[in-house]
Amino acid sequence: MLMRLQKAAAVPYCRVLARWLYEGVVEDPYGEFLIVEREDLQKESLSADYNAVYWQQRYTLRTEVPHFLVRAPRAPDNTII
Repeated sequence: MLMRLQKAAAVPYCRVLARWLYEGVVEDPYGEFLIVEREDLQKESLSADYNAVYWQQRYTLRTEVPHFLVRAPRAPDNTII
């Protein structure tokens, strides 16, 4: 039962992850995804070799912790237990 609930809860997150990986689109209406998209940066605004620069600058890791993890128990090194 618990495994079925866990799988069902992961479906929306996996959809967001797959869309980002395969299409380069971050669809995150609630701001919970680990990747933040800089929509102001477009491929056209970069030099001819835009591939690496585009991915490094347009998509970055979220620096803030999601609200549901703020009060999560933490180890001495500040990692979530």
